[in-house]
Amino acid sequence: MASDRHIEAPSHVFTITRGAPFLPTLVDALLDGRLVGDLGGDPLALAAVTIYLPTPGVAKELA
Repeated sequence: MASDRHIEAPSHVFTITRGAPFLPTLVDALLDGRLVGDLGGDPLALAAVTIYLPTPGVAKELA
């Protein structure tokens, strides 16, 4: 019998306010733990993070 319970997962969407500098805001949120949680100060932990960016130009700037 199928369960009628619905479990809602927390949102993992990070938005940046219009007018805020995009890349500095994104990088600050990533490094201070607001985006994906605490990375423990380990720069290699960044390799496990997947970031979807709005344009190829922004992706090139971040690379």
